[in-house]
Amino acid sequence: MDFRDYYNDLGVPRTATQAEIKKAFRKLARELHPDTNPNNPDAEAKFKVANEAYDVLGDVEKRKKYDQLSSQYNAFQSQGGRRGNTSFDEFGRSGSYSFKNDGSSNSFEGSSMSDLLSQLFGSGKTTRGSQRSSTRSSRSRNAPVDFEEEPAEPATVYLVTITLDEAFRGSTKRLVLGTSKLDVAFKPGVAEGHRLKVPDGQLEVRIAPNPRFERDGDDLRTKHQIPVSLAVLGGSTGVDSISGTITMNVPAGTTPGKVFRLRNQGMPVYGVLDRRGDLYVTIDVALPTTLSDEQRTLFENLQKTGL
Repeated sequence: MDFRDYYNDLGVPRTATQAEIKKAFRKLARELHPDTNPNNPDAEAKFKVANEAYDVLGDVEKRKKYDQLSSQYNAFQSQGGRRGNTSFDEFGRSGSYSFKNDGSSNSFEGSSMSDLLSQLFGSGKTTRGSQRSSTRSSRSRNAPVDFEEEPAEPATVYLVTITLDEAFRGSTKRLVLGTSKLDVAFKPGVAEGHRLKVPDGQLEVRIAPNPRFERDGDDLRTKHQIPVSLAVLGGSTGVDSISGTITMNVPAGTTPGKVFRLRNQGMPVYGVLDRRGDLYVTIDVALPTTLSDEQRTLFENLQKTGL
């Protein structure tokens, strides 16, 4: 199994700052998001790759582990996939991973890439309870043990990514969790980090970035561009909300950066019927780059009046 170069997936050098990594991911998310590429499975696949790469490189601690893993992998490859007469055991010192050479390519022994990253970075699925086990082993053998504090088995946490639109409407997905196939229902308003109980553990929700809206709790934020004439004279404009286009009144003299609050146009409040957050709209005024002769004359006349 090949080692995945997350830096290459995001199109950034290994020396990139966290801000540069975030900027590159946002650019790819806008270009590849399924909402802007309907019926394009290639774009959807690339979006998932970028999302996985940012999940690791966007987190400072995960990135450090990944860089260590990558450097050790490259050293392993430079030695032809072998270290002496034995395989490269205990790779990364974070699990019991080893490499093997199957005659055609190098691969992780006994693990997929997602399994390796799961245990190193906590993505895909993770297990809990190791800290308590360590504490228990360090106790004196004669010290009493409170077995109620110790879980019978570590809880498995699975990760699932849904779109903002799916989180808004609510959705049902058929998932393969371990050896089980389950139909899991997500209620409207489900948020990033929300956990659901499943038969053999927990399911943690991730919300994919949306090119149009930024979520802030139950509220949504978006940008909306209006022409100069509307900003100066005022009027109405159609604004995209997550549930459709709505009409918003713009007062005369509206300046760039002005924020309008549209009540009850945000995300549903989880578990509360008929209640939603708000939509905050930041105004951007579009300045014309070219003018017709008539428009230029009108602007020149306005200039003479002091505008």
